[in-house]
Amino acid sequence: MENSLKARRLTPAEWKQIVDLHEQGHGPMTRIAERFGVSRQAISAGLKKRGVQKDCRLDEFMAPFVAKQNRRAIRRSRIELAQHDIWMAEQDRQLAHLDHLMTSTFAAIGDPDGIAAVAKVIADRNVGREPRQTSKAGQG
Repeated sequence: MENSLKARRLTPAEWKQIVDLHEQGHGPMTRIAERFGVSRQAISAGLKKRGVQKDCRLDEFMAPFVAKQNRRAIRRSRIELAQHDIWMAEQDRQLAHLDHLMTSTFAAIGDPDGIAAVAKVIADRNVGREPRQTSKAGQG
């Protein structure tokens, strides 16, 4: 700040704004001083006199940004989960089709051992596996 500027007295309302800006971490004292047309030293002395701590209310300033990032992350997760559900459903469809092809091939050639082998593969694959359900990714 230039020395040629006259020192001016800040109003209580301006000091309230300055305190809020400083506590919430809205930039350095130099920028706050420029905004109010006073020196950095005047801001520093006034804040010290009032016992103000820098960034002690930073969470108030950051809360909307954090909430927005959280909403974006949740939205991305829901999209990824829905895409995974689609991929899994396609995998299940392809496996069922292969099972059907193998079973009908062995049935057509009259190979009961082949049919039994396919049935065993299908049974082994499904051991401990619960029926697939789509997620609730689209809800919320």
